[in-house]
Amino acid sequence: GLKRPNAAGFFDLQGNVAEWCSSIVRPYPYDARDGREAEAAPVTGSALRAVRGGAFADSAEYLDPAFRHSERPGRRIRWIGMRLAR
Repeated sequence: GLKRPNAAGFFDLQGNVAEWCSSIVRPYPYDARDGREAEAAPVTGSALRAVRGGAFADSAEYLDPAFRHSERPGRRIRWIGMRLAR
């Protein structure tokens, strides 16, 4: 709550943690039919999952929510989290 809220009324959302995404990393252009969103895709294993944005441990250029990188889903990194939406 140290910054002013954005248009949706949220405070300080960028830079806390990078966010896990459910999709398997595949090259662009995006196509949901290529298996990246398949429910049968393994949650653990060698399939890299997309991670969006940056965290407190990253430099400013990585804080953009459009920034995408990847990580093994079984790896635990304290600056990668998830956003819960209702």
